[in-house]
Amino acid sequence: MEWQTPEVAAPVTTVESEQVWPTFDHHIELEAARDLINRHKRQNTTGRTSVVTTRVPLDRMLAQEGCVGVRMYFAMNPDGTPTIVMVGVDKDFNDLDQGVISDRMFPCPDWCPMNSMLDS
Repeated sequence: MEWQTPEVAAPVTTVESEQVWPTFDHHIELEAARDLINRHKRQNTTGRTSVVTTRVPLDRMLAQEGCVGVRMYFAMNPDGTPTIVMVGVDKDFNDLDQGVISDRMFPCPDWCPMNSMLDS
């Protein structure tokens, strides 16, 4: 079965995910992304809106033998601010937890985009 990216992003069921893993295209359109981000912002008016990382940890993770993707765990810094912990994932959905694990994201605020259509 060859996967066709739908015109409108639809929720992905577990069965469908397993059928297309690890080649699923996670693309969504700008308007759908803005809706998701703005929904989060409305619920979290005083918190962090995003984090950013360089490509260095992503390149290291994806270069690991058997790595086909990256899992991103929602996490909490000691000061109570949210962050993301990233780890490589193999074709069987297993974390490559003996390999590269990354955190230390740059937070927004202060590392916020200046002119992003997503952050409006």
